[in-house]
Amino acid sequence: MPKAIETLSGADATAFRSAIAPHVAALVAPKFPGALTAGTWKFITGWPRLKLTGNGTVTIDANNAEDGSGTTSAAVFTATVSGSPVIAFPFFGNDAVAIRATFTGTAAAEII
Repeated sequence: MPKAIETLSGADATAFRSAIAPHVAALVAPKFPGALTAGTWKFITGWPRLKLTGNGTVTIDANNAEDGSGTTSAAVFTATVSGSPVIAFPFFGNDAVAIRATFTGTAAAEII
């Protein structure tokens, strides 16, 4: 029978901490809202809205794994921004849990 978490010690406790560390980090790390960094996967929930600023193009890829290791759907959202901020409600896909952005010019995007 498995040991209760509270009773783990020594090698068992070390192995348990090592196994859950990435999952705990994913739960407690700041995920949203916030600015998107080009080429970096960002966790999303629900149907987030994006604030697009600057001048250029914003292209968003979606992934069905939080760390980007799952199936990637390229260019699920593309928008061109021309100076005035734009608020968008893009649909990233039924199973999307992470997005990453690509920018041209001075365009930027933020989950708000």
